[in-house]
Amino acid sequence: MSFTSKKMESIRFLIHAAQREGERILQDATKSIGLTPAQSEVLHILDRFEPLCLKELGSLLICESGSPSRLVNTMENNG
Repeated sequence: MSFTSKKMESIRFLIHAAQREGERILQDATKSIGLTPAQSEVLHILDRFEPLCLKELGSLLICESGSPSRLVNTMENNG
């Protein structure tokens, strides 16, 4: 493995570690208010872009692929 490849691999691992830590922090923060990170993302997107249909919401969500209907249904059921 060349020096450049080693550097790139190190950077990739650092980015991945930072992403995991960020996910843990977000999960702890949203858990304290009774939401999952995915649910908090839905609320954030709706706050910025509403009104949206499910298809539009799905296209803006990072955490969901396709239609976010299960996620939205769960949120509706939880009030």
